[in-house]
Amino acid sequence: MRALAAIGPAVMVLGAVLFAQSPAATVAAQPPALQTGKWKATFTAPKAQQPKTFGSVLFDFKVEGRVITGTATMGDWPGVCAISDGRIDLDGRHFSFVTTGELWSSSGYPRYTFDGTVKDGVMSVTLTFGYVGNPAPGRTLPMEGRPVSASGSVAGAWTVVGPDGRFFPLTLAQIGRQRDPH
Repeated sequence: MRALAAIGPAVMVLGAVLFAQSPAATVAAQPPALQTGKWKATFTAPKAQQPKTFGSVLFDFKVEGRVITGTATMGDWPGVCAISDGRIDLDGRHFSFVTTGELWSSSGYPRYTFDGTVKDGVMSVTLTFGYVGNPAPGRTLPMEGRPVSASGSVAGAWTVVGPDGRFFPLTLAQIGRQRDPH
């Protein structure tokens, strides 16, 4: 395998082929770490700072290229919200999107902004509270999430949330034969 050799700041040689790199394209696009599927995120802030109507968010992401759509389910209120303005940066790790609730409250319709990263299969995200028509951002709370297993088996790596809100790793193994559901 031949290595790339630098010939100045923006030109590299691989064998006899020259590759020019424009200054605007200095970061190569990485595949998104956030994948299509269900993810569950829970608040990492103390319980007293968390919303009263939901303690976690179940995301059902649809990722196509750098675009995120899908839904976010947040308890009974604001309930199931469509994801809009979803994007993944070129680094493949950073993402952001907005959800707007369809259930009105005395403050209006909820509009939440999510901004986060995924590293090693763990989502670190902040949720910023707001309302449609109110440009002032509300409070921001940190969350941590992981993909939800769709296999039906509980075997695998899990994260357990302790009574103090800290996360603990747990590995479960399948013992014996799995029963065929058919």
